[in-house]
Amino acid sequence: MNFAFEGFNATYNVFFLVALAALSLGIAYWTYRNIGGLSKSVRLVLISLRALVFLVLILLLLNPVFNIEQENLIKPEIAVLLDNSQSSIIDKGEYSGEPDYQQVINTLGLRDTSNVRFETYSFDNDLVQASPDSLTFNGTETNINKALTTFREQKGNEQAVILISDGIYNKSRDPSYTAGRFPLPVFSLALGDTARLNDLIVQNVTNNNSGYKNTVTPVVASVLNDGFPDTNITVQLRRDGDVIDEQVFQNNQSRSVYEARFEVELDETGLQQYEIHVPEIEGEWTTENNSEVFSIDVLDDKIRIMQLAFEVHPDVRGLRSILTGDDSIDLDYRTWVSGDRFIEGDFPQDPDTLDLIILHGFPSPDISNHLLDQVTEFTQGKPVVFLSGPSMDFRLFTSLYGDLSPARASSNPEKKDVHTTVNTEHRDHPILELPAANLQRVPPLYSPIQDIVSTSGSNVLLMANYRGSELETPVLSTRTIGNYRTVLLNAHGFYRWLLSPDEEVRDYTVELINNVVKWSASSPDSRLLDISPAKLMFEETENVVLDAFLQNESGQEEDDAVIEVEINGDNISERFYTMSNQGLGQYRLRMDNLPEGKYQFHASAKKGNHQIEERSGEFSVGSTSLEFVNTVRNDALLSHISEQTGGAFFTYPQAEDLKDRLRQEGFFEQKTQIESREVLAYQNPFWFIFVLILLSSEWIIRKVVALP
Repeated sequence: MNFAFEGFNATYNVFFLVALAALSLGIAYWTYRNIGGLSKSVRLVLISLRALVFLVLILLLLNPVFNIEQENLIKPEIAVLLDNSQSSIIDKGEYSGEPDYQQVINTLGLRDTSNVRFETYSFDNDLVQASPDSLTFNGTETNINKALTTFREQKGNEQAVILISDGIYNKSRDPSYTAGRFPLPVFSLALGDTARLNDLIVQNVTNNNSGYKNTVTPVVASVLNDGFPDTNITVQLRRDGDVIDEQVFQNNQSRSVYEARFEVELDETGLQQYEIHVPEIEGEWTTENNSEVFSIDVLDDKIRIMQLAFEVHPDVRGLRSILTGDDSIDLDYRTWVSGDRFIEGDFPQDPDTLDLIILHGFPSPDISNHLLDQVTEFTQGKPVVFLSGPSMDFRLFTSLYGDLSPARASSNPEKKDVHTTVNTEHRDHPILELPAANLQRVPPLYSPIQDIVSTSGSNVLLMANYRGSELETPVLSTRTIGNYRTVLLNAHGFYRWLLSPDEEVRDYTVELINNVVKWSASSPDSRLLDISPAKLMFEETENVVLDAFLQNESGQEEDDAVIEVEINGDNISERFYTMSNQGLGQYRLRMDNLPEGKYQFHASAKKGNHQIEERSGEFSVGSTSLEFVNTVRNDALLSHISEQTGGAFFTYPQAEDLKDRLRQEGFFEQKTQIESREVLAYQNPFWFIFVLILLSSEWIIRKVVALP
């Protein structure tokens, strides 16, 4: 401990301090030199007490500062990412599932933070901070890439990362790309087994989310046979447990994939739940992945659509080929030539018979004022899908539809080559219920990247990605206005996606157009309350989300109401919720996960004692077998992640080796930190208490010896 002075001078010569002590002693001696009747010892004590008081007060006046140093041991910090998905505890081969997982946790000592501070997280589709004892192993999806990127964005003082997983990701992109830019070494510890076991797996089911009564809709199921040669494989289409159709495949291979195609007759309106099921074959290691449930919302009638195209472009033909190929759509169209002339006939006159109007490339800069008035009057009060084209006049479009469109433009901006990015805020929107496709490898679309902004109350679903930079420019946006909806696809060139050699891209494009059209056409008519589930079928382990839009009797957005929702289902008792207000007439309810089954909801919107409107609907909850489709441990991926980041790869029996490796590389070493702090003497009450004790002692002695 060192000290200095912060009074009149920072440093004083030691002789000066000795002189102060002598001065204090001299003054005290002078005080008592002429007092008689005192013994030598009493006089000496009194002089000493007073001298000490003088000395302490003089030193405090000089304001001494004490510099105190303290050594602290700093624990090393290591982040641990724990796989919380269902596949991480599958008992298969030499891996015994959860007991082996817990053995890894115990061997690494993740619960003991006396010497090392382990920051533990669990992940499946999301990464959350959690203790090892809170793992539930019920995650239905594994997103390793999101786990790494989320941790990278919020990391603190961690020196390394331990990734404990089977490496089997079934959500998002390959995490190898993220590993190349990861800031810390990742030490991977592989769970599970690399052996393949005999199994039948329903890999994927493709179906339309909605259809119309008295029509037929296709359902395609992909089934994997892994280990059953010379065995017939049956694929069933079931409803309410009853088999309504089945196909039998003659199989003579040990590993093969079969595609079963069914045609479902939609004979009953409402939300209908179906199931693809493969009966168990003796020798299967699990039947968890033998079924997949899906739902179809059966509507009453066909959608009547009028498409008005104002330029000749491949997108126009591509759109028409998609819509005419859908049995649930009744499409009529016109192609503008010049003046007031259209190729297919006269301008339509009866918009009241239509469910949806599609304006393609409107307005053109060469269009007459008379036709402009005709079109705007024709679309008034109707749901509209706006599709841009190469010669579309965005400034004129804004002046005509700025109050209705989901976006507006301040100029006619130049169009650039862009790719699309999903806006994660609205990824649950029904339009984005799409099959998987790699859109970074498809031809770009042509879209403005500036001077286009979304309007109030709109939802931007797809944004522009220009040369690798994500922009807020809306490419696909929606808006609900009172009793109808509008959509703007602010890009053209999607016909090239339809010509892609990649079937996934073609399917994605067709589904995107179908979803845009059907969502737009499903106007709530004169409803004041429009409420619907974020999707028709939720998984057992995910939150159920209901979205609502509310307006008052004057057609204005209602932000000062309460929407109460009652949920009923076969497997639960009645539950009651209140939706949260999102502003601009938008309300949302996010419920905890529900058990498998069909559910009905009834919503009631009130403002004070006034009931605005009531609405009902349906949704379903189904199980998912995604975690059981692939159960082969991915050593190659985990090893690559460790190699890219400067870490090392281990398997679950090598947990002790991993611990030794971390110790050898110094990740378990505690560091010494010296903390220095300054203390001013006058701020410590000890000195004043000491002075009071000295003065009190002197006073008591004086009274004892009868001094005044």
